[in-house]
Amino acid sequence: MAKRFFCLCVVLFVLVFAYRARAEKQTDPKALFESTCSQCHSLDVPRGERLTRDGWTAILSRMKSNGCVISDADAKTLIDYLSKEFGK
Repeated sequence: MAKRFFCLCVVLFVLVFAYRARAEKQTDPKALFESTCSQCHSLDVPRGERLTRDGWTAILSRMKSNGCVISDADAKTLIDYLSKEFGK
């Protein structure tokens, strides 16, 4: 009985820890934009653009093919941010 209780506590601890880690991982879109885009060019470049969501998607796709290392989830976050802040 004590062994089952211990195992249950361990499982619950792991689940809570995993949930909190996932929640904390959510990135501030502006900070992601500044840290990712400034690695290769001035932030004035994207700030000077006014594109549709499809336009930003195409730009991000091109940046990835040029070597920008970014996860699909972060790319979606950037596209959302760029479309909202610098959209047509």
